[in-house]
Amino acid sequence: MVIGNSELLVILLVALLLFGGDKLPELARSLGRAVAEYRRAVQEAEEKLLAEELKRELKQQMQDLEPKPSGVGVDVHPASTQKADEGYSGTLRREDAGEEGRGA
Repeated sequence: MVIGNSELLVILLVALLLFGGDKLPELARSLGRAVAEYRRAVQEAEEKLLAEELKRELKQQMQDLEPKPSGVGVDVHPASTQKADEGYSGTLRREDAGEEGRGA
């Protein structure tokens, strides 16, 4: 809804009658400052939202650029790490047994 010229004139006349000629310039300055502050706050909010959106996009792009593990010879299942540990300790036991066999 847009205020036309006649509606604006009526609003100004009512303001003049309510506040008087002396207070009207002060009221207009206050209103102007409030509108300017409102615009500044809206602009800051838009800038913050834009910055957050850009951060999210950049983070997503960085994640997309990170090298993915090839998966060749790598099993990340918890059971496979347990088996690898058992196999490693078994190798140590075989080496220990081989050294004892050589020395005797």
